[in-house]
Amino acid sequence: MTAKLHRDDRMFELAKQSNQKEYQQALLMRWFQEQLVPGQSHYEHHEVVAMIERYLHEREQEVQALEAEKGKSATAIGLRSRLDTNRGEFKSQGGFVAPDLTRADVVHRLSEWQGELKFLSAIATKGFRQK
Repeated sequence: MTAKLHRDDRMFELAKQSNQKEYQQALLMRWFQEQLVPGQSHYEHHEVVAMIERYLHEREQEVQALEAEKGKSATAIGLRSRLDTNRGEFKSQGGFVAPDLTRADVVHRLSEWQGELKFLSAIATKGFRQK
């Protein structure tokens, strides 16, 4: 009985982590969706890189504001860690994974996306690196 409860707890934690990852991805997609210019069919690589730089800058400002307000809270530390990871990815070989707005079909899908988690996989992503 104890082993089953332990397994159930582990399965619940794994599901929660998976849902958290999907939720974070949805927030990222929503941000990019809000940046889309109506009528623009696709973006050049350098435009997507500039969007990512703007995204990281906005997250930096949010973390700084939270740190100023609450000090080194667990939330601020977690957000700072995620931001540092994102910056590292942006500079690394694999790049920062974002919607591939260089493709017209992805821009169209993202503009039509209503925020449903189950449709996230239909939006193609790509790793973009900072030059």
